[in-house]
Amino acid sequence: DMEAATNAKPTLRLADNLILYGPPGTGKTYEMQARMQAAFDRGEDFAFVAFHPSYAYEDFIGGLRPVAAKDGSGVTVEFQKGPFLTLCEKAHGNPTQPFTLFIDEINRANVAKVFGELITLIEPSKRVIAGSKANDTGAWVTLPGLSERFGVSDNLNLVATMNTADRSIAIMDIALRRRFRFQECPPEPKRIEPEKVGAIDLPVLLQRLNDRLEYLLDRDHAIGHAAFMGIPSLAELQQTL
Repeated sequence: DMEAATNAKPTLRLADNLILYGPPGTGKTYEMQARMQAAFDRGEDFAFVAFHPSYAYEDFIGGLRPVAAKDGSGVTVEFQKGPFLTLCEKAHGNPTQPFTLFIDEINRANVAKVFGELITLIEPSKRVIAGSKANDTGAWVTLPGLSERFGVSDNLNLVATMNTADRSIAIMDIALRRRFRFQECPPEPKRIEPEKVGAIDLPVLLQRLNDRLEYLLDRDHAIGHAAFMGIPSLAELQQTL
C-alpha cells in the first residue's frame, strides 16, 4: 500500500570498485578515458587522480597544509580536503546522482597508506546510503579535521588502472584484492594495424614474443599490442624491437 511504500527504507546500491589490469600498451588507460568521456557526456560528476610513489593520505583524503593568511599577516595551517574526500561529500549530498573517481596507476603508490582507514569504508557492504545520517547505515569514521562523522556513499564508483609490469596482482595488498573486482586487459594481437610490414605478420610476431615471455617470466610482463600499432616500415619495426 501507499503508506508502506512511503515508510520503506531505501536499500543500499551496489557501488562498483573496478581495477583494469594488464601489461603496458593493452588499452587500460584508453578504456578508462572512454569511461570518463561517457560520464562527461551523461553529465555525471567525476574526478581523476594519478598515483605515484610519493602520493600520500594527505594528498588523497586530506590533511593540514600551510596557507597564506587572508589578512596577509603570514602563514596559517588549515585542513585541506583531497580529491577523494571532496568527491565523497558531493556524492553523499546528491543521492540521486552517480559519481566516479578514476585512479590511474593505482599500484604505484602504497595503497594501504593512501586510503588509510577508508580502505574499509569503500567495501560495498560497508557503504552508507547517500543522504543518510551518521550511523543510520554502513560504516562511519571520525576523520581528523572534520567535525562530522564520515562514510563513503553507495553512489560513488571507483575505477582504476594497474600496470602488472610494475607489480603483479599476487603481491597486491590483500585488502585491495578483497575490495575491488579485477578486469584483465590482455594483449590483443588481432587489433594491430597494419597487420603486415613487408613479409612480417605483426600479430603472429607479437603472439610468439608473448608466448616466450610468459614461458621465461610470466604473463604480467607481456608486451601490449599498442607497441606494434601504426608501424609503417621495417626500419621502424627494428627500432620498436
